Amino acid sequence: MDENNNSKTNYSISIVIPCYNEIKTIESIIKKVKKATINYDREILVVDDYSTDGTRD
Repeated sequence: MDENNNSKTNYSISIVIPCYNEIKTIESIIKKVKKATINYDREILVVDDYSTDGTRD
């Protein structure tokens, strides 16, 4: 039996998402990253470079 099927792994990962003026896409990107890494203990860091479109908000 494969113990890794549908269970969290022993790995911890950090995902860093740099962004600048990504108000239209950042929410979708974060959702996709969460879905792709659902079996991992993870942290997601969004690093904004002084966006002027409200991304930081």
